[in-house]
Amino acid sequence: MENKKILKLLEKFQTVDYTMSAQECALTMDISVSSIKKMISELKRELKENGADILGKSGHGNGYLLKVYDNERYNHYINVILKQRIQDDIYNYNNQSSRITYMIDALLTSQDYIRSDDFIDELCISKSQVSKDLTQVKNFFNEFGIQIFHKPHYGMKALADEKTVRLALATLYMDNPVMQIVGHPQAISNSREQELNNIKDIIITSANLFHYELTDVLIHNLLIHLFVAKERTKEGHSIEMDHSLIEELSNRSEAPLAKFILKKIEESFDVQFDEKEIYYVTMHLSAKKLIDESYIVDEQIISLVDGILNRIYEEYSIDLSENKSLKTNLILHTTTVVRRISYGMILKNPLLEDIKNNFIFEYELALCGCSYLNHQYNVVLSPDEISYYAIHYRVALNSLHTKSKKRILIVCSSGRGTSQMLLFDFKRKYSNMCELIETCNSFEIMNIDFSKFDIVFTTVSLPYHIPIPVFKIKYFIDELSENIIDRILKDDDEVRYIKNLFKPELMQFKLMTSNKDETIKNIVDHIKQNIDVTDDFLECVLKRESLENTRLGPLFALPHPDKPMPCETIISLNVLDKPIDWGDGKVQIVLLISYSKGFIKENEIFFEFISKFIANRGLVNLLINNPTYETFVSIVETIYRKE
Repeated sequence: MENKKILKLLEKFQTVDYTMSAQECALTMDISVSSIKKMISELKRELKENGADILGKSGHGNGYLLKVYDNERYNHYINVILKQRIQDDIYNYNNQSSRITYMIDALLTSQDYIRSDDFIDELCISKSQVSKDLTQVKNFFNEFGIQIFHKPHYGMKALADEKTVRLALATLYMDNPVMQIVGHPQAISNSREQELNNIKDIIITSANLFHYELTDVLIHNLLIHLFVAKERTKEGHSIEMDHSLIEELSNRSEAPLAKFILKKIEESFDVQFDEKEIYYVTMHLSAKKLIDESYIVDEQIISLVDGILNRIYEEYSIDLSENKSLKTNLILHTTTVVRRISYGMILKNPLLEDIKNNFIFEYELALCGCSYLNHQYNVVLSPDEISYYAIHYRVALNSLHTKSKKRILIVCSSGRGTSQMLLFDFKRKYSNMCELIETCNSFEIMNIDFSKFDIVFTTVSLPYHIPIPVFKIKYFIDELSENIIDRILKDDDEVRYIKNLFKPELMQFKLMTSNKDETIKNIVDHIKQNIDVTDDFLECVLKRESLENTRLGPLFALPHPDKPMPCETIISLNVLDKPIDWGDGKVQIVLLISYSKGFIKENEIFFEFISKFIANRGLVNLLINNPTYETFVSIVETIYRKE
């Protein structure tokens, strides 16, 4: 319910001395008769707690009448509680996300047409703002194939089957089901929270009784879908299912659990479910079930996983097919993914943004592998589903990536004893970081083959030019020397490596563009001035962008081709003159990358650097406010010196 409309209705009641028909109330509120009935039904519960009630019922010759029993409590409700809520509503509606949520919820749950003017009045915003917000609403609906039908002089209505409406509502409520009731009285929000807690208890108790394994994510997912099913059933909406699907689901081992859960919800909330709801809940339980290694896997699933891993090998030259642990996990996970595909369902991942920002390459592998599933089933898997695959690849790739160990030469002129002592100390403290540690005297250095070493540590000044980094230390590795050695072995190589990856000639600062496509084209044109790329380079970058938005964190985007390109690895850093819209947020730093085959497997450090940079909003702002190459170098050094 909208608090502003509640006040308007109650003020109307106070100006008349007769019963008002539902039609008259609806005209007063400028809403439909069915909507006013629902509104009054909800309002009656709250008024009874505040010294009043609405008497009567709708129908021919009947109407509604406001009766106040306690003037003091009622006046406090009207003049303090309700007006404060109206102010809170206006504050909430200043947030576009809250407005869009409200619009989506209204269009999905209303049986009547809704006019743009209704949103203007309810949300206290302009016509142009409503138009902008509705664009976002349509984008949300497009993900579910929901159409908005416009009827002249009536308004708009969302058109979708019941299953799609439920899926969309569940997605809307997934992050915070209580806060989604923007504009509703707090008592109703509190009531919803209590209902959710009750359903959660039913799920956990029932699952334990039937030995159905659940995670917190699955519990929350089932909770929201069951809540939506309860609400839609109470409003008279029943699920429709194909007979063959019902037959399949009736044989599922989860069917008895579904029946038990619904029976408990019926008892708790005075609602009666249709028999088809049992199979609807069975579908959710089956599609979200955790499968262990004792499960008998279909040969088709094994073939699918082989296809996924082969697609990754073709695109990235990374062979994961011999990783038995990964393959087993992918088979078990893909079993439930295929079920969700067949049921038209999505498993939301609350860690989606964290995974995309921190497991950048793993997410790209998942996107590549899932393209095989998309082709096989003629679907487009959601980012949530893709991110679950990324977690599996993260675990597998950890076994492939090993930090390169250093080859150390120690120069000492204080005799064999001192040299041996330094050698012993180095081996004792740094053997896990070094694959080779040797010593020599200063007079022997002329005969050293420096291609065998990465770093020289010396206790004396060397009068010769050494082609690799040289660092002076003391005869005894005290705390100061230890800090120097630690920093060099752990950081210096990374700093130098990252600096070498980012070529100044491929950087642009204060780039003036107005939209995403123009920005990408400008960057590609700049790259072409320095590097030979294929004719389809720009097309491949735009194609990847069409698959999924590449904005990672606040103000940062990472566009790239949809596949490894035959040219050399390209890393182009671009800082825009001002933020531009990137589809789902503003972007001002654009890092366009194109990696050759083999680059990713051997360059985990690059993706670690990007993740650390994106996560540090202070460093992002530093580069935006001081867009120079020198600033970027200082950021690289800051990131690794802080480790």
